[in-house]
Amino acid sequence: MDVALNGVYVVISPAAAHLPFATAMNAPPDTGVKSWTEWTGFSYPLNLTGQPACVVSCGFIATGLPIGIQIIGARGADGRVLSVAKEIESLIGRLRE
Repeated sequence: MDVALNGVYVVISPAAAHLPFATAMNAPPDTGVKSWTEWTGFSYPLNLTGQPACVVSCGFIATGLPIGIQIIGARGADGRVLSVAKEIESLIGRLRE
């Protein structure tokens, strides 16, 4: 990840690979996914490699459950990630007004 993110300001990705689902479930229904590792691929690798990341809520699906985007930075770029997250939250807030 250090090599992949070298020279990259931030990466913005979905927070999860599937839409939200009930908390009592281990995997999203009707997808064929069995394990949490199959639907958390946007987040858990970053936890293992130490990259800073922040998820920002960006809306809701029809059932009212939240969806988000994830801002990822190079190791040590915590301030940059949080700064971008703050700007995105501000933009989303203005769009909702």
